[in-house]
This record gives sequence, structure tokens and C-alpha cells, in this order.
Amino acid sequence: MADAFSRKLLILQMLPREEEGGITVEEIQRRLWNDHGIEVSERNIQRDLRSLQGAEDHAGFPISCDEDKPKPWRWSWYGRELLGIPKMGRHTALTFQMVKDLLEPLLPAETMSYMQPNFDAAEEVLRKASAKRAGRWRDKIRGVPRSLRLIPPELEPGVLETVSQALLDDKQIEMSYRSGSRHASDVKSYPVHPYALIHRTTSVELIGRIDGDSKIRRWALHRTESAQLLDAPSSVPRSFKLDDFIQSELGFPGSGEKIKLEIWIHESAKNHVLETKLSNDQQIIEAADGLIVKATVNEIVELKWWLLGLGDRARVIRPESLRDAIKGVINKMVEVYQ
Repeated sequence: MADAFSRKLLILQMLPREEEGGITVEEIQRRLWNDHGIEVSERNIQRDLRSLQGAEDHAGFPISCDEDKPKPWRWSWYGRELLGIPKMGRHTALTFQMVKDLLEPLLPAETMSYMQPNFDAAEEVLRKASAKRAGRWRDKIRGVPRSLRLIPPELEPGVLETVSQALLDDKQIEMSYRSGSRHASDVKSYPVHPYALIHRTTSVELIGRIDGDSKIRRWALHRTESAQLLDAPSSVPRSFKLDDFIQSELGFPGSGEKIKLEIWIHESAKNHVLETKLSNDQQIIEAADGLIVKATVNEIVELKWWLLGLGDRARVIRPESLRDAIKGVINKMVEVYQ
């Protein structure tokens, strides 16, 4: 049996931040038993929480209970300060700072907000270390994207948290979703079985199915008006594999399979394939005004956009299906610009 001190440390680790909704004593009791084999009564857990909270004669941890709401009451951390044992070091702080710089333009604000206490703690550590090498290092390194940085769409408050909790607990959600037209009449509500979340550059997508329907669908979370956690369990088919779904759904129809790619690359763009290979079996053949590149790659949509991004400095030779797809896009672009 764990001693009281160890049990209290585990309870502190379980408490979410206030904006994440809190946790009940019953949930703490269940997790102590399921995850750590610790059997303890709800009354003792309540005493532990009150002790950790502190009293008039001694300071406690910044935790609170929403006793002004109907039971079951939920406990959580409040404030922005991050409690770290041991304290964050300079190199860890530098890592958090670099992660923030790289991910902030890509992830929704709500996603980043969960990491903000870590970023604040890292900023404070680096501020104090500014006269030392680790503190100066962040002024000497930058992450620069090769693509256009778009501003991520904002999510409705609580949507990402509810969806994430449903995935964690294997529960259904009641979701109100609007189509891309943004008309109020296009908002529909239905129960959803969540399968997975996909982060795609500046958006987050939920993969799942509507209750009573076997078709797997994708929903952009920034178009979700609201999401409510249900008691009903979610059902995910054993045959569902997230990686297989990504390959089949995020590329050309029937894509995701390995193809033998053969392209001509102009001399001015040869470093794209000489320095960063398309595959381990890539072959390079000298050709007029450039190179012939052969490689085994996955036929995914990113390959198509990469080739189009090279403009007139690349030409697909094989397979013909990919060549025709590229030609089709180019012909439509010509029509648009006429």
C-alpha cells in the first residue's frame, strides 16, 4: 500500500487545469486503483485534496473545487504557474521555446493554450539565463517553413477538449457541425463515434462515423459549433487502421500505394533531389538540361503538390496516371488565367 505522501503526489499529477474541466473524487479513486493498484476511500481522497489545498494557517497548492456547482464537484489547478519537480533546466527550457516558435503558426490557439504554462516557465528560465550560453542560444537559431504560413482557424471553446476526452474514454459525442457555407441552416447535430484526430498543417480533423451509419467521415474541428460528451460508449471497428485511412483518404483516389516514379528535373532544381532524396532506392541519371530521377514513392496528394510547386522545372514521365493528373491541373489553371 502506498503511503499518504506518495498518494498525494499521484493525486496532484491527475488534476487537470481549470480550463480543462477538472476531475471528480470518484474519477481519482478509479484511476488510483486502475493505474496504480491503490485502494482508498472517497473520504480519504477528499481529505487529501483539502490538505493539499491548504488552510488559513499554512499555504497549499493552487488547486480548487467548483463547490458552487451541482455535485459531483470537480477539482483542478488554477492560475498559470507551472509546478515542476524537478525545476525546468535551461536546455529543457530552450527546447520548449523552439517548439513554441515552430508550432504556434501551425496549431489552433486552444491546442497551444494547454502548453502555455510550460512556455511561460521556459521563458522565465531563459530570461534568468540570458547572460549564459543557453540563454543566448535562442537568439541564434530560427525555424523557417518552406511553405506559406497560414493563420490557423479558431476553434469554439471546449470543442477540442471534449473530442480529446471522448477519444481517451472511448465515448460518443453529440456534435453540432456546419458545412463550409457558414449558413445557420447548414448546422446539423448528431451523435458521433470518434475514431482519431489528425493534425493537418493549420487544421485539426476528427475521424469517425455518425451513430447508425457505417461510413467513415472527416470533420474539421473549426467548423464544429459545439461538442458534448455522452455516456454511450463509442464503437471502433477492429479493421480500422489510422495509417491505412490516411494513405487512402488524403491522396488521389485509390492512392497510397507504392508507385515507380520517373521524372525529369531541370538543372536549377536538382538540389531538391540530390540533397533530400525521394526514397532510399532513388536513382539519378544525367540528362539534357537536368536529371532523370527514378524512385519508389507513395502516391499521395503531397507528391502532386510538390511536383506542381516545381513548375516548369519538373516533368512527370511515369506513371501515366500521375502525368495525366498533373496535366489536368495545369490545363485548368490555364483556363482560370485566360
